[in-house]
Amino acid sequence: MRTSFVILALVGWIVAGADSMICAQGSAQQLAPWQQSWSKYGAELGSQMSKGVGPDSELGKKIFYNKPVTWEGTLKNSFEGKQGESVFLTMEQIEFSVPVSFFPGGEGSALSLVKIGQLLVHPSKLAIDAWKKIPAGTKIRFRANTGTSPVTIGTLSRDGRAGGLVVLAVYEGEPLTP
Repeated sequence: MRTSFVILALVGWIVAGADSMICAQGSAQQLAPWQQSWSKYGAELGSQMSKGVGPDSELGKKIFYNKPVTWEGTLKNSFEGKQGESVFLTMEQIEFSVPVSFFPGGEGSALSLVKIGQLLVHPSKLAIDAWKKIPAGTKIRFRANTGTSPVTIGTLSRDGRAGGLVVLAVYEGEPLTP
């Protein structure tokens, strides 16, 4: 009898411990509002950049790198699933300010207004067939990961003035609704 009691007590402890671990994991995986809303992503990205937090800074990496996101957009072009092909989505236009110093060759503390209405999605290998079935112009909800280069800042200026290009991308994208 005592053996049974000890075993039950041990099982109860393991289950209670497992519940605690699940609760702890659940709170660690809580999503920030920007991870669930493209417009809130734009607001958060703009807020951080206007404070001088660059996308490749330690704080920028901590905030934005390797985070799961679930957003909505419209398939811009048909996706054929060719090797290395990306999915292009038209998104609700977001606007935010970027310090001119973030652009190659840029100096000073001035801010440049950036408007973005497209997103580059690198599809998950397992979701390629699903993306191929979606006709261009279809509004879709999708999930992806920001990866380690969600924001690329380059320059378009040919005359030496700071001007630039901001490209936003996500990785391992998979459609949730066609």
